[in-house]
Amino acid sequence: ALQYMQLAPEEMVKTGLQFIKRKSANVSWYYIVNHTGNTIDSLIHLQANTKNYFLLDPLTGKQGKIIPVEKDRKNYVRIQLLPGESSIVKCTDKTDNTPVWQYRQQSKSSIILKNPWAVSFTAGGPQLPAKRTISKLSSWTNWNDSSLQNFSGTAVYQSNFNLPTKQAIQYTLDLGQICESAKVWINGKQAGTAWSLPYQLEIGNLLKTGRNEIKIEVVNLMANRIRYMDRNNIPWRNYHEINFVNIKYKEFNAAAWPLQPSGLIGPVVIKY
Repeated sequence: ALQYMQLAPEEMVKTGLQFIKRKSANVSWYYIVNHTGNTIDSLIHLQANTKNYFLLDPLTGKQGKIIPVEKDRKNYVRIQLLPGESSIVKCTDKTDNTPVWQYRQQSKSSIILKNPWAVSFTAGGPQLPAKRTISKLSSWTNWNDSSLQNFSGTAVYQSNFNLPTKQAIQYTLDLGQICESAKVWINGKQAGTAWSLPYQLEIGNLLKTGRNEIKIEVVNLMANRIRYMDRNNIPWRNYHEINFVNIKYKEFNAAAWPLQPSGLIGPVVIKY
């Protein structure tokens, strides 16, 4: 269809990126997502060939101006996305005082958080499991405690780590595997919320030389508790004139569901 209409496709699709484009007045917007398994860091020509480009992070609200690179009378913008990451590009001829976007720097060193974690369960059910200290991160469904296999709710993980010196420009907290979402505090100050890939947060402004405290509040899915209720014939469907069925149009029952991994599985790493 594009060839028939003599329309050229956006060049970014050659990299594996996917996008949605919208034009409003004299502004073009691109929502760009990396659904590949690779990091994409490329100069890309956008057909909305304007004078100014701005990058917005839809998860954090962070924004900045992109300095385009001109080649063959075309402007190219740098798009840098980890697997699962997305961004919004605003293309316009208008300019403002927005600061220049700071791209992610290549990490040269890392700190793997290996100290024990104190874990407490603060909300959820069918009952709150007991507090404990763990030496290695894993799904709480594997902790040899049946109450944890049935539990859906909130767990708080607390630990600490040492930062010998603070010299890098960027420090990125990589949470590894999270099931399913996490709020993070560093030294008592909130660093942000991670609920989708790549489960990373910038924490450089919260760190200090020496001992640092970290708290991570993790919430899992409701699936394991639904499984528990159906296995024990506990009523939980409170619907009026609705047929609640499975994909085969049979009566819904979660008793045979496999346990879903839950909690902070990690590894938790600080990259800089």
